[in-house]
Amino acid sequence: MKKKSICTLIFIFLVHFLPAESNEKAIRQTEWQQRVNHSIQVELIYVNNKAKLIASQTIEYINNSPDTLAYIMLHLWPNAYKNNNTPFAEQQARQGKKDFLLPTAQKGHIVLSNIKANNKEIRASGLEGEIATVVLNSPLLPGEKVLLTMDFVVHVPKLYSRMGATKDFIAATQWYPKPAVYDVNGWNTMSYVDQGEFYSEFGDYNVKITTPYDFLVASTGELQTETELEYLTILEKYFAKKLTNKKFTLHEDDRPINPWKEKRTVEYKQNNVHDFAWFASTQFSVLGKKTTLRNGKEIYTRVFSYIKRPNDENLDYIDKTLKYYSERVGDYPYDFCTLVVGPLEAGGGMEYPTITICASDDFETILHEVGHNWFYGILGSNERQHPWMDESINSYYENEYFTSELNRVETAVILLSKGKKTSEYLDLFPDKYLDLNVRRLGESQAGNIPSEDYNSMSYYTVVYGRVAHYFNYLADFMGRDKFDTAMQFYYETWKFRHPLPGDLQEALEKSSGLNLNWFFKELLPDVKGTDFSINFIKRLSQDSLLVSLTNKTGILIPLAYGFLGENNILVGCDFIAPFSKDTILLIGLDVFEKIIDFRLDPFHYIPENNRRNNIVEVFDLDKVSKSRSRFNFKLSPMVENPYFKDIFINPALNYNMYSSWGIGVSVFNRLFPLRNFEFDINTYFTTGTRNIIGNGGIAWNRRFYDKEIYRIKFGLEAQRYDYRPNGANNTFNKFNPFVTFYFKHRGKASEQIQKSLRMEYFGIFSDKREYSIYNEIRDTTFVFPFGPNTRMDVLKFTYSYANKHGLTPQRYFVILEGGNTGVGNSASNAQYGKVDFRYRFEYNYKGFQRKFRADFNAGAFLYRSDNLSGIFQFRGSGNTGVFDYLFNETMLGRSQSIGQGTWGQQLVTTGGDMRINAFSFVSDRYVSAKFESSLPIIRYLRVYSDFAINLREPSKVYWAGGLSIVGWDDILEVYLPLVYGENFDDFFELNNFGFRRRIAFKLDLNFFYPRKNIEVFRPLFGF
Repeated sequence: MKKKSICTLIFIFLVHFLPAESNEKAIRQTEWQQRVNHSIQVELIYVNNKAKLIASQTIEYINNSPDTLAYIMLHLWPNAYKNNNTPFAEQQARQGKKDFLLPTAQKGHIVLSNIKANNKEIRASGLEGEIATVVLNSPLLPGEKVLLTMDFVVHVPKLYSRMGATKDFIAATQWYPKPAVYDVNGWNTMSYVDQGEFYSEFGDYNVKITTPYDFLVASTGELQTETELEYLTILEKYFAKKLTNKKFTLHEDDRPINPWKEKRTVEYKQNNVHDFAWFASTQFSVLGKKTTLRNGKEIYTRVFSYIKRPNDENLDYIDKTLKYYSERVGDYPYDFCTLVVGPLEAGGGMEYPTITICASDDFETILHEVGHNWFYGILGSNERQHPWMDESINSYYENEYFTSELNRVETAVILLSKGKKTSEYLDLFPDKYLDLNVRRLGESQAGNIPSEDYNSMSYYTVVYGRVAHYFNYLADFMGRDKFDTAMQFYYETWKFRHPLPGDLQEALEKSSGLNLNWFFKELLPDVKGTDFSINFIKRLSQDSLLVSLTNKTGILIPLAYGFLGENNILVGCDFIAPFSKDTILLIGLDVFEKIIDFRLDPFHYIPENNRRNNIVEVFDLDKVSKSRSRFNFKLSPMVENPYFKDIFINPALNYNMYSSWGIGVSVFNRLFPLRNFEFDINTYFTTGTRNIIGNGGIAWNRRFYDKEIYRIKFGLEAQRYDYRPNGANNTFNKFNPFVTFYFKHRGKASEQIQKSLRMEYFGIFSDKREYSIYNEIRDTTFVFPFGPNTRMDVLKFTYSYANKHGLTPQRYFVILEGGNTGVGNSASNAQYGKVDFRYRFEYNYKGFQRKFRADFNAGAFLYRSDNLSGIFQFRGSGNTGVFDYLFNETMLGRSQSIGQGTWGQQLVTTGGDMRINAFSFVSDRYVSAKFESSLPIIRYLRVYSDFAINLREPSKVYWAGGLSIVGWDDILEVYLPLVYGENFDDFFELNNFGFRRRIAFKLDLNFFYPRKNIEVFRPLFGF
């Protein structure tokens, strides 16, 4: 597919009766292999958009192993859709997906009955789960076979992942009972999951499918039913003619007459496959043609299109794919190849033997999915345990097809190294930037781990990206012709079998005569990335160079190098033997007239962390050349050019109600991916106050591998902006050094759990302006106590935890804060220390925007001076910009308080956070609870209720409720209070607040400043 299971209790019990096995899995397969043949009769019942399959099945299980089997393990994968407690449901939740988890979701399951072995009833356990145990009446000896017969009913779920029904489309995949693979590692049992595919025994299939008369079937294998063959031929001619009609729509009613009445029964057969899938719809359009391979074999190809108008190009894409893989890997062994263009809800496409389903009909997707007929269709590796053996190798061939013919890789890399067309490289290799970002975040994963152990982003960037490029590197190392010969040897040796990683390595080494331990033992399991650098180059003569190199990560792999010659062509590419730290290389140049530069990893196939020291220009004789720090100044921001120190310079515009417009410049390197060193400086000259304002920051990221703290971020942020405390024009200055520790989650990597601790200092002071006015009106109860020579010093510790579970996401913060405010170290200064706890629970009960949300907050002062300003204390409501005393929020009207215009109705996060534009209490200890639930029909409208208690007056409860309009959670929300306690009613009456002035809103402008911290945007873009 282009993109740890929990076993049932009964299976766990049975495992205790198995021979003890090592936790270490074998990486070399046995010479023997089991064989499983299937005969199935199935009928589709489709009523009111709900589907059910009623079937009977015969399984011929042939024991080719040297072991005596007392039982057979069966996979019942339709039970993955049974409830929200299955491994599939749990994976959906971990990945933040919601549809299947909702109470209204149409679930599915399978029910087995009448289970027999050699026509005698037998016991079976675990039938309620996905992994069942069929206990044989007599042991199955080596070389013997047993006939298992059973009836089953599949209640087909809605289409959430691969199998399911949607409208008039049925996807019958992983739909029947199937024995688990028994190999060198024993029984390979696994539950169905969305991320991660399958491992099944090879055999022959004979399947009869009965559907309502108007359903057309696309299936694995060769159609045996003459009536259906004739009808398909008529349909193919009909749709081929319709293609010439530009006004043709997909679901016209003038199709050829359907020969079937009431029910349609079709039969398909296929030998030497490990799976069988079929699709049915009343709305398929069909095209077909013959393809001839290089060996003269004819393949009949068909396209069944459901979601869009049929396209003759689809057949051409299948034709090109079959010829390409047959020539590069080995001949396609089957007589048919079918493409279904339809929904699948699990990536861009999914492969099954001789049939592929794609959500779109672009060439890249079709080539990739049809290519899976080789990896893992014919070469039946354990995709769940070793996803790189099919997804990565298959992606390598896909990349080769679309890049090598036009030499796009070489062109893009050369342009990149000259500081040009970063976008072209990004278009070619988006996975490289995503993978680099993950490595810099310290969240990189190895290339050879099970599919279920990956988080969602790494599954794409590592399996489909990084390791696919490793095979390009391997092919260059071996030589392309020798690599192709070795892969063809691997194919011929292991087709229709179950190769493991050791078998692939042995086949490649046996064919090539090369030792490839560096690839399988060093490169594949690496998580750090590589970091090779050129120390210096000295030209000893016209035809020789002396090169000094360093290996900073110590990974022992051959290092590719090359030269950029005239006409911007890479020449002389070769490999340096593995070295652990430093090496000196002597290179002859007798075949080259002019060399522009020497470069490492010239085609970008290994995950270099720093390419700025990978290129050195070659100069005159006896002159020592070193890599130079090259700056790349750009007016428009773009993704990082790895060869340069990017500096982006943009004109900038700023506005707030005190300064009016600010005109200035922004200089930064923060963008994407995350950099080890980042900076961002924005400065403006204001038209209203004739002042210099702005903000900026620097940060360093340091990673640690296999440590509890996997990343540390050091930084300094600074701000200078105009504001107006109590009507006095002034400017605040803020310095905020910080360090953030990111903690490794010890559970499943696929769980979206983030934990961090941020320690920071705030130094804040004001300019000396308009103090005479300020001192006359100063009210230390509520106003920030800034006067001449005053400042504030605060230490803050914030521990945060977030679990982005698809159905019930949760998060909490524990905040410890203490500070001093006043004049220098004067005895009149005020000190404080407090702790604040914030917890949020959500229940997503209908899609992304339908939810119930509950917040529980509590806080208490550990100590405080009697003269401490009220703005430092906890407030139940009315938390406007005036009370953002640490100046953390970006606000257009910071100094506006309740009753002072629109910006006085903007709330900030502090204290009880009641959603109402009114004052309640000021206290040194409090608790609050807030509840919110979506309303039906209008997705952006919710009902809310808030409660807060001043623990100094615990008998008095403040409450309010109403409607909220939510454009984006916590980013843009408007609160319309409709009911509230009498204390708020008194406030509104006393201040003559009508309904409009009672409205409050949340506007988080920090969110719209992605350069300040790209990690804020990680959830939005999925990285």
